[in-house]
Amino acid sequence: LHLMYGLSAEVGKILLDFGKVNKLHTHHLPTTDRPLVLNRFFGEDELAGQGVTLKYLLPLPFYFQAQAGIWNMGSADPSADAYSSPKDKTYTYRLNTSFEIDHNAELEIGNSGLSGHGPTFLAQKDRIKIWGADLTLKIFPSSYKKILFQNEWMHLQREIPEHTIHRDGFYSFIGYRIDKYWDFGFRFDYSESPEAIVDRERDVSLIVTRHLTETSYYRVTAKHKNIEGKDVTEGWLQLSFGIGPHSHELE
Repeated sequence: LHLMYGLSAEVGKILLDFGKVNKLHTHHLPTTDRPLVLNRFFGEDELAGQGVTLKYLLPLPFYFQAQAGIWNMGSADPSADAYSSPKDKTYTYRLNTSFEIDHNAELEIGNSGLSGHGPTFLAQKDRIKIWGADLTLKIFPSSYKKILFQNEWMHLQREIPEHTIHRDGFYSFIGYRIDKYWDFGFRFDYSESPEAIVDRERDVSLIVTRHLTETSYYRVTAKHKNIEGKDVTEGWLQLSFGIGPHSHELE
């Protein structure tokens, strides 16, 4: 944590610190699933790799951290025909800052970047670059009440021999914890596919969470999807709990 002069590091196989959500484990998310843009740009699994990231906390009167990482994301698959997370050697950076607006409100702003090979690099020679920007506002009206307004946008550039593909995606989430037991949330998702032929998806999710203890909750989610004009409605029931000596509080 303290190498020298505000410098720290992480080494090993870890979740990459890209954006606001990828670093979080599923049980720490305020929603049942990860945002649509992460699934489309990174695949169904979290963005994780083996490598090292160096972080520098700037000597400013407010929090501002810069970091850069180099990773091995696994080998590209010559037979892959579906898009997933970057492969082979991948480079990342992140800049993030936060500061108080007043005594019960905090604003966080971040910028992330990634460059590496695509999952079909051996077959299609695809290279990808992804940029992201995030903004989060937290308000604490009282001890047990919390308002969370979280937004994230990503742009993907995928280079293949024939041409260069540009795709966008974003989500916006607002959540309100009315007391220490109940959370209510709403999330809007939009994302374009990273494939050569683009399709667009828009999702609307309503989320209700009941906290049972500090380490357990259940959550009900209703989601409506619109995929290229086709409507799909889903319902989710999630139970998350911790047991044993490694159980810890859930956010």
